Amino acid sequence: MKFRLNAMLALFATVAILVLARPVRAQYIGDAYGLNLNLVGLGLLTAGDTGALPSSGGGPFTEHLLSASLGSATLGLGATTGVIDTSTQGIGGVVNSSATVNGLNVIPPLLSSIQLSATTITSQATANSGGTSGSSTITNLVFGNVAINVTGAANQTVVDALGNTLIINQQIHNANGSLTVNALDLQLLGSVVSLKVSSSTAGYTGLASTPEPGSMALLTGALITGGVFTVRRRRKSMRK
Repeated sequence: MKFRLNAMLALFATVAILVLARPVRAQYIGDAYGLNLNLVGLGLLTAGDTGALPSSGGGPFTEHLLSASLGSATLGLGATTGVIDTSTQGIGGVVNSSATVNGLNVIPPLLSSIQLSATTITSQATANSGGTSGSSTITNLVFGNVAINVTGAANQTVVDALGNTLIINQQIHNANGSLTVNALDLQLLGSVVSLKVSSSTAGYTGLASTPEPGSMALLTGALITGGVFTVRRRRKSMRK
């Protein structure tokens, strides 16, 4: 009976150590696109999308377009651009995503005097075990026929005379720990219609962000093994 009990406890200790010592797999999160137009009833229209970065990482995954055209004034909103370049990559515990749109010109809705244009619009997002960061660079931005001073601050917001909203260097912290940076997010009619320009997403979860399983395994093993020795000692003392 003593041998069977000790053997069972030792087996349990070994299994616990093996389970707790399993390595935590790193997860890479990344994506980038040039334009994303959301029209009610028509869904999402996207140009220059790299697609989601595999959770195992890799890349760089890139998209290159000489020009793009989404939507139209008849549909409520549209945009044309020149060259679009996007990229996402996850290697060595680091994710880098970036998007650049050149020559943006937004086609105004039929009943609005809105105008949005810019020469170059770039966003970038980076992630590693220490966290996430991102930024946007925009040149010659004009909104509602007014030249806009881009401060570089996150979520700089401008509202035109008709109540249309433009968010510059929009930064969104997602539930999965990643960061999305939209260089521009134009929202009409209370976000019923929206246009996002130059979007980059990056996130990373790895060993550095989780408790070290090796330490937990050693502690658990020591406690269980100590229990085995305690059983043995108690039984020996009972013989005396």
